[in-house]
Amino acid sequence: MKTLFILNPRAGKPRDRRLLEETISSIAGSMGRSFEILSSSSVAETDQYIEYARQESFEVVCAVGGDGSVHEIGKRLIGSDIALAILPTGSGNGIARHLGIPCDPAAALETFRQARIERIDTGLVNGDPFLGIFGIGFDATVAHRFADAGRRGLASYVQEGALAWWSYARETYRLEIGEETEEHEALLIAVANSGQYGNEARVAPLASLQDGTLDIAILRDASILGAPLLLWQLFTGRFNQASAVSIRRARQGRIIRSKEGPAHVDGEPRDLPAEIEFEVRESSLDVLVPADVRKF
Repeated sequence: MKTLFILNPRAGKPRDRRLLEETISSIAGSMGRSFEILSSSSVAETDQYIEYARQESFEVVCAVGGDGSVHEIGKRLIGSDIALAILPTGSGNGIARHLGIPCDPAAALETFRQARIERIDTGLVNGDPFLGIFGIGFDATVAHRFADAGRRGLASYVQEGALAWWSYARETYRLEIGEETEEHEALLIAVANSGQYGNEARVAPLASLQDGTLDIAILRDASILGAPLLLWQLFTGRFNQASAVSIRRARQGRIIRSKEGPAHVDGEPRDLPAEIEFEVRESSLDVLVPADVRKF
């Protein structure tokens, strides 16, 4: 398949990026593929490269980076006949992990040899596309702190989470699904198309990319004493079993909070208004997945 690799030049050190390009060239070349490697440092460049891919009849565009890169490239391929591939080089790689794609770039490239194309759902939050998860509340606050910290990786994320914990207070949310309305005092609400934030932190462990619904994970509260158990459940795929967690499923809905505030969309910090509408777009994006992955 004719493949365009789009790299995020800000990810990693220059030497690492050169090695990555050499790895792509070596492995993709050994497959006899027609391919090209480009670097995008802006939204405008990404738009240009996606249009170039359409004009030059590329069958696959590969996002080389973290969940932010996957988000920016993937949302531009929704509804098109070009498939998204992922070469994960980020700190969390939540979408790649959900799809069973190895986080080692060389291993991920090797799966391209016998990969297949599957069609997955995507989501909309206030009209903007997302592939994985959007959230409000505590996890959104941590996402903003993490983005400002200047350090990547799980250790930095945990540190920022611990620092935010001491000053964070629950908020009141109204959740509307169809004719039903629920009110929740909650630490966070995560609306999940895929199941995890990254690093195997599975906030919606039963979420599927092909079931035509979004999983809405509501964490009502967590005490200091209960936090270790909650974290263990988060990282072992048992978060839905936690006593303070509720999971809803819906094709669409609305969340209303007291005022606009922090949010994250596919891990990237955003600000969203007080009223947030969301919906699933069923079977809207083609993705390249490893041949041995059957359920996602």
